[in-house]
Amino acid sequence: MSKRAVLHIGFEKTGTTSTLATLLRSRADLAAAGILVPEVGADHTFLAAAFGRQSRAVDGREADLAALARQVEAFDGGDILFSAESLAAMQPAGVSALAEHLSSIVTDVLVVAYVRHPVEQAASLSQQLVKSGHARLAEVDAAPRYRRYRPRLEKYVEAFGRDQVLVVPFERAALAGGAVQRDLLTRMGRADAQDALTLEDRNESLTTPAVVLKSLMDQADPSLRVRRKPLSRIAGPKFALTEEALAAAEALGADDLLYLEAAFGMRLSDPSRRTREPLSTMFTKEVMRSIRRYGRRLEGAYRTAFAAALEAIEDGDYHGARFVEGGAAPPTRRRATKGRGILGLLRTR
Repeated sequence: MSKRAVLHIGFEKTGTTSTLATLLRSRADLAAAGILVPEVGADHTFLAAAFGRQSRAVDGREADLAALARQVEAFDGGDILFSAESLAAMQPAGVSALAEHLSSIVTDVLVVAYVRHPVEQAASLSQQLVKSGHARLAEVDAAPRYRRYRPRLEKYVEAFGRDQVLVVPFERAALAGGAVQRDLLTRMGRADAQDALTLEDRNESLTTPAVVLKSLMDQADPSLRVRRKPLSRIAGPKFALTEEALAAAEALGADDLLYLEAAFGMRLSDPSRRTREPLSTMFTKEVMRSIRRYGRRLEGAYRTAFAAALEAIEDGDYHGARFVEGGAAPPTRRRATKGRGILGLLRTR
């Protein structure tokens, strides 16, 4: 029986985390529907690791690939589905090596990549990097983060051929079944298997005030791992780029838009040009109440970092200049010495 490998390579901020979680949770039902979601390690990063620039030790690499080959050979269905953003980060030589290896265990390959407008990608990626602690708000405001599509697509076109690379606009209204997981099966020609999916939804977005607070707490104590989910309860407007950052994102993505149209005949819909209102207007009484409710749940070093972040917000230091060497003020609250202490900072006013 002919078998096809489907490589879902992302891209970032198009529901890839939710897609992988859904596939792993739905593995048994998908197998019954004729779609194998390989079980090698915790997820599908093993495939990129096997052919990546910093590949695993030879023994581990060979063990992973041997396990994959056994699963593919034993499977009665026709589709082998992989999902991993790390596949997009591979070097061209690694992608070529991956293509050569897959040709030994399957008869066909389809590469699927979802893309969103560069402005939307930059806004979502910038928020994600602050959420995960990999960047500060001041950094993404000064230089919004963006990852180019062209070089990542070109290496797959070179290795597998243009006809084997399917690029899909990530526009929620156009997704089959209203979800990227269902849309992926539809693009594979397996819409009949949608009922096998148990959908997972990951990576909740944060409001702008929550992003400000997260960034400030990370600056107050970089050793902490501030949990993101409780921050999702903080009120306020959705995260957006500043006018200057939006213009920078447009410039960063201009070449990609031209490439997508020339190589794939794709014109992405123009995004909303919603930009961030001044931070000084966002911290209303409702927002501050939700922030303090969040703070009352914290203990120890987390509460101390929260108190320092809250002071910065109340003083209008939204980018945390005080936490930078040579900043305007140290991360302590002078009013706290007047008998109020940290608990006093958390009272709703």
